[in-house]
Amino acid sequence: MDNRARKKNFLSLSFIIAMACHILAGVAVHADQIRLKDGRHVNADEVWELGNDIWYRQGKVINSLEKNAIARILRGTPEQIEAQISAESAASEAMRLSKRPPAYAGTIPGTITALRKDAFRKAEQKRADKIASNRAEIAELAKKDPEAAAAKQKISRILLKGGSKIDADAVWEEPERIGYRLGKIQTFVDRDAVERIQRDIVEDEPMPDVKLPNLKFSTGNRSLDALIAQNAVKHDLNPLLIYCLMRQESGFNYRAVSRVGARGLMQLMPDTARRFGVRNIHDPI
Repeated sequence: MDNRARKKNFLSLSFIIAMACHILAGVAVHADQIRLKDGRHVNADEVWELGNDIWYRQGKVINSLEKNAIARILRGTPEQIEAQISAESAASEAMRLSKRPPAYAGTIPGTITALRKDAFRKAEQKRADKIASNRAEIAELAKKDPEAAAAKQKISRILLKGGSKIDADAVWEEPERIGYRLGKIQTFVDRDAVERIQRDIVEDEPMPDVKLPNLKFSTGNRSLDALIAQNAVKHDLNPLLIYCLMRQESGFNYRAVSRVGARGLMQLMPDTARRFGVRNIHDPI
């Protein structure tokens, strides 16, 4: 046996003896996690590096893994590791969403369908960014106060009669009413209005309301603006197209009549109007 092999055996033996003494001494240690490249993970009471191997202890059992089979080592309590992994997963999802192709891919740009897709994408990205931010904050808090971090992720939910709900930081019951707190604000709801209360729910960030963007133009008439928006939605058209055509044809004057007899906002000829079932060309409705 050469000197290098003797040295490695001596170090391994020394390490095992030291760990045995450590176990017998009953010293409290943090739980770590070894993540392997094949997707598996090993939870351990302690993890040590020695030469080309990673040694770990599970209770009174000591074992080792080759260093090149390991993707990473996470250190801390199970709660801290879970918070860290959750934060990394949320950040990865937010990054994935930010790199998606444009929302209008596969649709005609400017149509209501494209606008809806774009609005949904923005709402989805906003939700993912907020979840990532919240989980990163919880992961940092878990390093200092695991109990506070765990409590921050849980809420109480008041289910009201009729289907609505209230997600609160804290809920308490009184004889005739239910009290709840949202941040620094606390208030009450009548007990008769409450269906039931759910406690210790892991909070899930809701999807923000998906709203279509406001029209970036105006005819000067709110009713006419609303009419353009309604018909753009109904027929899946670009509202700007309707606006520009209306401005070009009639200048937004529903009483307009051209020299050749075209009438109304869109300057329909009488024969065209009859073919499409339009009874009153001058009536924009």
